[in-house]
Amino acid sequence: MALVAAAMALCAPSEDSTPPPMPEGVCDSSLADQVTAPPWHRLLAPVNTDPASGAGASGGRAPPRLAVAAVFARLDNSGPVESAEWSMAQLRGALADRGFARERAASPGPASGASGASGVSGASGVSGERWRREGAVPVVVDLLGPLADQPEIIDEVLRQAVTDHRLVYYHGHSQRGRLRGFALGPELGYRLLVIDTCYSTQLYAGDAGGSDDGGAAGGDAASSDRIVNRGRSVTGSVGSFIGLLDGALAELAPRGSSPARSWADLLDDMNRRAVERAQRRAPHSELRDPERYGRAQRCAPRAAAGSPSGVQGGGASVVVGGAAGVLHRPGG
Repeated sequence: MALVAAAMALCAPSEDSTPPPMPEGVCDSSLADQVTAPPWHRLLAPVNTDPASGAGASGGRAPPRLAVAAVFARLDNSGPVESAEWSMAQLRGALADRGFARERAASPGPASGASGASGVSGASGVSGERWRREGAVPVVVDLLGPLADQPEIIDEVLRQAVTDHRLVYYHGHSQRGRLRGFALGPELGYRLLVIDTCYSTQLYAGDAGGSDDGGAAGGDAASSDRIVNRGRSVTGSVGSFIGLLDGALAELAPRGSSPARSWADLLDDMNRRAVERAQRRAPHSELRDPERYGRAQRCAPRAAAGSPSGVQGGGASVVVGGAAGVLHRPGG
C-alpha cells in the first residue's frame, strides 16, 4: 500500500491548524543533547523467571534484556486499510528484516519475565503479538493493538505497557492531552517513552522527567525521557521510531570503544526520516510538513541573549536539527 494513500494526521481535526502553547519551563532540546547519549544501560531489565529463556525452574538467571512495547490506537476506518494497521504492518516488516522472529499472535504477557506480573493481556482484552531477537542482549518487542480510539482503553494499555517495558512507543490520536498512561511512579525506574502523536511536545511534555544531563546520571536524576513531536504526526511516522530502534540495537551490540551516539544525532536521524516522508507525500497530500521530534526536558537557567554561549535567556534551549533542518525553540 502506498504511503500517500494511507497518509492521515494523528490528531483530531480541531487540533490540526493551531498548535497548543508550549508548557512553561519545558524545552524539547538543549545544548546538552549534542554531547550526552541516552542511558541505554538503564533500559535493560534483569530476567529472573522466563520459561522461554530456560531460566526460572532451575533457578538460573537469564541475561538482561531490552523490553519494548509499541502501542497503536485506531485513527480512521476509511480506505482499504485502517491507518493504525498499516503502521503496525510497517513495524512488523522492519522487525522481520532485523532478524526478529514472531513468537505468538496472542495477548502478550509481561516482557520482563517477572513471576506474578499481570501483563498487558489483562488490559481490555487487547490483542497483540510478541517478536523476539536473541543475542548478547535479547530484545523483546510487543506490538499491541490496534486499540479502540477511546482514552480510557488507551490509558489502561499504556499503564501496563509502561509497567512491563522500559522502551514504550505510542502511535495514535493525542486525545487532546487527556492521556494519563504515561505517568511514572518512582518505583518503576528509568523509562524511555516515544509519544508519536500530534503536538505531543505541547500536550505531554509538561510532566516529563528528563534533565539536562541526558539521563546519564544514576539514581533519580531522570526517571524517564520522552521523545515528543511539536507538529502533526502523519501515518508513516513509525518509520522514525524504527530509526530510533535501530540506534538502540546498535548501542546494545558489542561495539568496542567507539562513543555512543548523542541524543542530537539520534533525533537528527528521526527528523531526517520525517522530512523524507513529507517530501514523498507532498505531491499527493495536504499534510506536507514533517514531524519535529525532540527530547522533552526541564529548562535550566540560561545565560542572557548575546552572551558568549549564544543561548537565549529565559530558560530557552536551542539546537539545530542537523539533517532534518529543524530549529527547535521552545514555544517557537
